[in-house]
Amino acid sequence: MSNGIVVARLVVDYHTPLVVDGATVRVEIVVRELRAASFTLDYTIHSGRRESDAVVGHGGNAARAYDRGALRPRRLTDAERDFLAGYRAGVRSA
Repeated sequence: MSNGIVVARLVVDYHTPLVVDGATVRVEIVVRELRAASFTLDYTIHSGRRESDAVVGHGGNAARAYDRGALRPRRLTDAERDFLAGYRAGVRSA
């Protein structure tokens, strides 16, 4: 089986401009929802790596597990679910 993930929806709302100048940008990623064959991620985008750096945007995506060989949706594997579960809100920092 050839497993993959398809991004079904992606949204990013920028609150202030994010200047690309080679400086570090920090993106916090949290799993908001974890289902049998899909998951939803939430993003908080900071202008730098420190906690005090400004939040410049928020975003998120809905992703679906996909079998590239059979060309159809599939269920997440136990290993995928376990990995994603570690990034649920309040569990640990991504």
